Amino acid sequence: MDAPVRRLVKVLNELPGVRTLSSCGGHETPLTADSLPPDQWHVTIVLEPAEPDADIHVPSTQAWLDFEFLAYVVMRSPPLRSRNVEIIADAKPPHLNFPGRMLAFNVRGWREGEGGVEPDEVAAEIERVCASSTSRRPDRAGPRRATAPVRHARPRRQPRQGSSSGLNRDSPANRLRCGRWPSQHRLSRDCPAGGNRATARHRARRVSRVW
Repeated sequence: MDAPVRRLVKVLNELPGVRTLSSCGGHETPLTADSLPPDQWHVTIVLEPAEPDADIHVPSTQAWLDFEFLAYVVMRSPPLRSRNVEIIADAKPPHLNFPGRMLAFNVRGWREGEGGVEPDEVAAEIERVCASSTSRRPDRAGPRRATAPVRHARPRRQPRQGSSSGLNRDSPANRLRCGRWPSQHRLSRDCPAGGNRATARHRARRVSRVW
């Protein structure tokens, strides 16, 4: 790992929903095809999937909250909003690798120019915002932590009066065309209503088939 980006890599890995994938601090002489010139640097991150074994990696709730926090700090926090740093989406060829799993994000900056920025400055701003949010709300540290949704028990639906699932199955509304009550009814060839699943709806229609 290149020395200029070590602190930023450490800070990003402390976010529970974010994991660093690769980094480059800039080189006078390129080491690989992905090496950046000396005036640039980057750290590539991926978001923690909700289901690691799924074919498509959908970010977990915690990863989404952490990335939201990170996007604010890098793109809109006052010390960095006018600096040469950004977060951009990136992906290697999905059709040659694993479609649905290749999405990543680059935290990338430039050193030269009026808005030049070092990766240590970005790391310091992330730590500052985390500490500020902790001091204002002691119940959380840094970005919001995901919590399990609260599930409220739904009231049990009562069956309609006269339905086959009701308590009073022998109500007049349930009486069948054959004149029998549902509790006494059995599958019968001589029943024009058509068996023990017949209900009051058979009274309102013509039964075309008689067993």
